[in-house]
Amino acid sequence: MIEGNTKNIKEKQYAYSAIHVRKFNFPLLETPNNVEIKNCKARYNKLGVFVESGTNIYVHDNTLSDNLNSIDPTGFGIFLGMTEGGGIRFEDVRSARVENNTTESEAIGIDVRNSDSIVIRNNNSNKNSAWGINLLNTSNSEVSTNTTRENVRYCKWGNGTVGRGCDAAGIILQDGASNNVIKENQVLGDNANGIFIKAHGVRCGDNNTIQSNKIIGALYNAIELSFCKGNKIIGNELAGSYDAVYFGFTTNTEVRNNTIRDMRNHGILTWNSRGSIIANNEIINSRTGIEMYWDEWDPKQYGFLPTSPDKYATRDNLIDSNFIHDNAVVGIRLRDAIYNKIINNTFAGNPKDILADGKTDGNTIQGQ
Repeated sequence: MIEGNTKNIKEKQYAYSAIHVRKFNFPLLETPNNVEIKNCKARYNKLGVFVESGTNIYVHDNTLSDNLNSIDPTGFGIFLGMTEGGGIRFEDVRSARVENNTTESEAIGIDVRNSDSIVIRNNNSNKNSAWGINLLNTSNSEVSTNTTRENVRYCKWGNGTVGRGCDAAGIILQDGASNNVIKENQVLGDNANGIFIKAHGVRCGDNNTIQSNKIIGALYNAIELSFCKGNKIIGNELAGSYDAVYFGFTTNTEVRNNTIRDMRNHGILTWNSRGSIIANNEIINSRTGIEMYWDEWDPKQYGFLPTSPDKYATRDNLIDSNFIHDNAVVGIRLRDAIYNKIINNTFAGNPKDILADGKTDGNTIQGQ
């Protein structure tokens, strides 16, 4: 057990870890087991706690803030692919709990990579420049009842302009992070994205459940995912972002029982996706309630995608039993989307309830 005292570990070195757990007994290299780290404070290190390998790890009730950041004093940094530095870092950990920690004002608050069966619960992870909580190639894990707010940076976008966002997020899953449950978190304030399953050019995160979260005020998308299959977005409260739920090139995505309000653009926006179920949501006061569309895409830019005979047509989706009201432009729009079912929805206060344009072969539309 490692237990802190009243003296902080706070040398301004930004090069090492304040607490480092790693394999031991060279050359056998045994994996540490049953390690507890509690009541510590660490600042101005590369990492507050780094568990390089281990099983049955318990990290709780620590303050691990103001460690290495990857932005300059103005908040400017790289457009995110990957970055280093932060409060808690796990690598190759099996079975762990991370509870009741504060990880703020660094690159990544809680950073879990190449691990399995991790529970991240009741932490505060705020004002980090990359991500509040990051799961990378980490599966069968739970992220629940955390508060993560205002995780964002400035960077230079592809067109040369400087702006905020840069693929930062309150909670991110990437590079094959699958079969995780992200539930009952408070994702608030100026996060670039709220909860983000990122898979552009790397492996998809499949079969994750994003449930009963409160995501308010994200700069871009409250929830974003692309190129993956079998993800579920259930029972969330989403408000005050650009798009509430944005997904593309996905298969068998479910978006159910969410309350979506006050979006600057779309309640739900999906493109080049198939087999989606969008059901029993309430969508209020966006520009467009739900939009599905197909768009051409550059095979060079998306070279990681397998070939598709129909060029990833938007098709075979179901929009069922939603309450869509008081949206500024249209309730539901289908644009170059085929063989979809639009049934049992309730509309009120939209200038137009349903708009279908472009290629619309085989759609079943009730209430048009």
